[in-house]
Amino acid sequence: MKSPLRVAIVYDRVNSWGGAERVLLALHKIFPKAPLYTSVYDPSRARWADNWDVRPSLLQSVPWLRSRHQLIGWLMPWAFRSFNLAEYDVVISVTSEFAKAVQTSPSQLHLCYLLTPTRYLWSHQTEYLRELPPIIRVFAKQVMNWLRKIDQNTAKNPDTIVPISKLVAKRCHQYYGRPAQEPIYPPIPKLAKPTKPKYIPPADFFFTWGRHVAYKKIDLTIQAAIANRQFLVVAGRGSKTKCWQKFAQRLDPDQQYIKFVGQIAESEVAWYLQHAKAAVFPQEEDFGITAMEAVSQGCPVIINVHSGAAELLRPDQDALFLPKSNIAMLRAAMKKAMVASWSKLDIQRQASQYAEANWQKTFFDMVNQYWKKHQKQIEGIA
Repeated sequence: MKSPLRVAIVYDRVNSWGGAERVLLALHKIFPKAPLYTSVYDPSRARWADNWDVRPSLLQSVPWLRSRHQLIGWLMPWAFRSFNLAEYDVVISVTSEFAKAVQTSPSQLHLCYLLTPTRYLWSHQTEYLRELPPIIRVFAKQVMNWLRKIDQNTAKNPDTIVPISKLVAKRCHQYYGRPAQEPIYPPIPKLAKPTKPKYIPPADFFFTWGRHVAYKKIDLTIQAAIANRQFLVVAGRGSKTKCWQKFAQRLDPDQQYIKFVGQIAESEVAWYLQHAKAAVFPQEEDFGITAMEAVSQGCPVIINVHSGAAELLRPDQDALFLPKSNIAMLRAAMKKAMVASWSKLDIQRQASQYAEANWQKTFFDMVNQYWKKHQKQIEGIA
């Protein structure tokens, strides 16, 4: 796929690794010459961007901000407005925050691939506030309400908004008051060939992994596994790791059922997925690439029915759906998964249609389609 268009990609911040960064890598393969504009860039935390032309904002001049993006939310609209993108035909903002604030001219096409309306301002504000010390909670809410108004204004900037799921499309209409296009679901990246991990669990075990942050609700999965006396392997790291380890030890002093294996290689993740009874994701996700990575390995998932990835899965064939993220429903689902019969080959076939190569063609065609449409509109005005 080659395009004569001059393309720039804009992303909120380049200082971590997760599902959004996988999307960026897939996008980079379509437009390898496109520079990546962002608020801050921390090379030590974003090795995936080593081969990119990364162009951070002026916030980069304050080194300690590069890994503390939580402190600069109020500066990010200004940071993105400061970029001069006049040389590009198409600007693609990939965002769950303020990258959509970039300024473009009427002759340019600004296409926003919306990961979700800013989480801490809208759908998950209550959860974010709960994590803050009470002494600053009231002040933080006032700042968030101020940022909400700015966020709604920046949402007017893109010519077209393409969401990653129907859930995100619904939020776009609800919070930004503007319709989104039909979703283009994120690509399922191909995991490395499985290799045996250092820790080999008992034959019947569950698996979960991802960033250890509050909304992932891994503590709920830990609680359900211990209550059911089922084995659970927890991979990944994050701000809640130590808290969840203490929580697991308090519920299971002998540490019989829960094993934290830390940040592991993709090849080890693939091994766990190919041997687990199911992968568990009780949280509501904007999409949930990890769940789709699981089914790509033939591993069924226990997933919140409201997550974007659930829109692609079949109940009792690829997944068990949780109507709510509560302990009773999760325990029941984990018990059912233990005795259910799954067809790993059928699960993999279902996932294969969302492979990265298919996504790249769909996205490439979509960009060209909207560019041609935009050109006609410009010619009509002229």
